[in-house]
Amino acid sequence: MIRESAWNARLPSIGAFALVSSCGTFLPTVKGPEDPSILSSLHGTLLVPPSLDDRDSFDLYALPSTVPHRVTLAAGTMDSSGPDADGRIAYLTRDWFENRTQLRLRSLGSGEDVVIREWAKVLERGCRLAISPARAQVAVVRSNKSHDEGAVDDGLDDASVDVIDLASGEVLATRTKVYRPQIRWSADGRRLLIAAMGPFFPDANALYDATTHELVATNRPGLRKLAPEFSAELPRNWSDGLDQPL
Repeated sequence: MIRESAWNARLPSIGAFALVSSCGTFLPTVKGPEDPSILSSLHGTLLVPPSLDDRDSFDLYALPSTVPHRVTLAAGTMDSSGPDADGRIAYLTRDWFENRTQLRLRSLGSGEDVVIREWAKVLERGCRLAISPARAQVAVVRSNKSHDEGAVDDGLDDASVDVIDLASGEVLATRTKVYRPQIRWSADGRRLLIAAMGPFFPDANALYDATTHELVATNRPGLRKLAPEFSAELPRNWSDGLDQPL
């Protein structure tokens, strides 16, 4: 999973984020003659858990450097974001004994690790999140059913997207009834695009404004009109659903 980041001032060349999936096994690496040239062109942060069983810490690499920096967390993580401009990572953690899910914020600089928001249920494992590069907000994709409510698979066939303020924990906006949503912030952190996976749910696609906290239904032509620079940042095939009429 690759995500863009704006934390260029604290670690060199940070512009992306990758995380090893919690499913499956680690694949073997094969060195080739093109390795040095590929590595030198990478710019970002790479977050790698020490093992598939250890979700309380990760090794952070400031690409293209291959020197690991161990980062510990207050609790095991379901999903985590890349760092924002202030070097903070948002992550989700589940507590089965207390029947709750927490959104936490970890500062890579100070080491502070605080709870931002809490849900009084255990959310399904499909939850994921993306932090705004520069607007102190985070988008959280969550199932509308808890684990105990019989969510199927990862629960994202019926999902919601919350945009949450990092300072107060307040929900600034919510998009409900989204089928397997994809989320992506613009490089300046002002806009968030929410898009349903696949072409059959065009009414779920929305553009969020981090300044006004408004959600507006959109498609690809609408995105070009409302946020042309953001539209230009998107890969052509980022979401087929954006091509559908409203």
